[in-house]
Amino acid sequence: IYTLGPIGFIHDLWIEQDYRSEGIARQMTTLAIEAFKHRNVSQIRLDVLIDNAPARALFAQCGFRDSIIMMLHEIEPPTI
Repeated sequence: IYTLGPIGFIHDLWIEQDYRSEGIARQMTTLAIEAFKHRNVSQIRLDVLIDNAPARALFAQCGFRDSIIMMLHEIEPPTI
């Protein structure tokens, strides 16, 4: 993991509700992949919420695979 060259990162892909299911997210993802290829990037990463099944399916169709599981523990701030 630490011996890779430059990596790409897709951050916050959002499509307004009225324009979803038109292939826009797939097109944007494909364009990002092509842009990274032209920059000799060897790996592209992104974060997606575990319960966001539509996004996970989209990215899997674009060639992404599960890589790690990030775990989270939220702590309530102390009351004063």
